[in-house]
Amino acid sequence: MSQVKKAEVRQAILHSANSLFRENGFAATTMAKIARRADVGTSTIYVYFRSKVEIFFEVYIPWLEEQLAAMEVALVGIKAPRERLRLVMEWMWIRIPAQDNYFSNELIVTIATATPRDFYTTEPFTRIRSRLANALTNELSKECCARMPALDLALIILMAFDGFSIRVHLEAEPTTPQFVERLIDWFLCAQLD
Repeated sequence: MSQVKKAEVRQAILHSANSLFRENGFAATTMAKIARRADVGTSTIYVYFRSKVEIFFEVYIPWLEEQLAAMEVALVGIKAPRERLRLVMEWMWIRIPAQDNYFSNELIVTIATATPRDFYTTEPFTRIRSRLANALTNELSKECCARMPALDLALIILMAFDGFSIRVHLEAEPTTPQFVERLIDWFLCAQLD
């Protein structure tokens, strides 16, 4: 007989996993530890989730979407293309990677260890890429994105996000707004050549 899924059990598992991922990281968090903290059997977790990777994304993606929502609020009223681009890059490459004790670094660990058996899906990142493209194009002028569609630029920003998430975790010297400004100068020069 199949077990009836209960919302409160699912939430207890997610709450437990969220705490453990933040305390110990993805690699050191086991399904047994998640179960113990959630006060359920390890086998019960598999009634709700197919893998630890799936649990991580259930925790991480809403967190990342909250960060993006805060970025979108910060973008309200900013019309200048350069300023919009600067703000998006600073959020994706400086602010979010440093948030919550470098929580985004755990995304990299998770992706690096994921296999097809972990039921990893890229769908959330497709959604996030579109969201970034929308943030960039709300007020971007046509000449700014003449050679590079906003979705392509969003992909570059999202791919670099992975690298900046690792960098902020490993290096004492953080990425600076001045670095972002130099990248924007380079990008805009390349667009206008």
